[in-house]
Amino acid sequence: MIASIFRVAVFAVLIATVGAAARAAEIDVRVTQERADGYRAEVIIRNPADRPITDWSLEFSSGRTIERAWGAEMTRTGENRYRFRPDPWTREIAAGGQAKFTIAGPPGDQPLQPTAVELEARQATASTSSTPTPSDPSPAPPEPPSRPVAKPAPSAKPKRTTTPSHPAPSAATIARGTAGEAVEHTLAFKLQSSWESGFTAEVVVVNGSDRRLRPWRLEFALDAEIVEMWNADFRKIGNGRYVVTPKSYNDELDPNGFASFGFKASTAFSSQPAATRLTAVN
Repeated sequence: MIASIFRVAVFAVLIATVGAAARAAEIDVRVTQERADGYRAEVIIRNPADRPITDWSLEFSSGRTIERAWGAEMTRTGENRYRFRPDPWTREIAAGGQAKFTIAGPPGDQPLQPTAVELEARQATASTSSTPTPSDPSPAPPEPPSRPVAKPAPSAKPKRTTTPSHPAPSAATIARGTAGEAVEHTLAFKLQSSWESGFTAEVVVVNGSDRRLRPWRLEFALDAEIVEMWNADFRKIGNGRYVVTPKSYNDELDPNGFASFGFKASTAFSSQPAATRLTAVN
């Protein structure tokens, strides 16, 4: 349920060659959930220019405390003032497109409406991009479960390495249908740590259909041996193919809703999940 929507015209500093077509961007902030334990809101950055944005930085003040963000890295720069930088899957905004991320914080009576909004954006020098983002941008990931599940610690302390840059999340567009038939979805993958004999990762699955999925079932191929999973259950159904099912606290995916889970693999990282398939169980 959307409690409130704020649209903010901001001053956009467009770096690099922009031309006369560059215009001020718009920021929409939509409160999507108000609960006794806090709120959740979606921030949408719209790019009205005729060139894609390849990087951005957003800063604003808010009457409500923001504790965390998904789809962007958050830094507190002053009292009730915050700066956001994109995650790999929200970094690029297509010409005429948008990027989304999610913020959350404790309950309160003050309005969330952003003030003193500043957006810095870097545009591509060409009118087209070699890797355009989908029209339905990648989600801001994951809302924490109402009953948090501790992330299992690896049995042996891994040797952490620098996390490589990742492409935008893979997106599978499939015909919508009844239970058991695959639906449109987006999958975002983030490598958290890696070492010679394994890695840990986070996966966000977004329901891109107009149907509520409860419970949901995700299949994917992965060139790795999964040994542990948190915030979901898994089983191997073939050579390099897995089925993931949710816990009771994240078993519902509303239209455009998302769920996240993490896993540990006992083989070195080589690729992210592929050939994904999202279905409703019932």
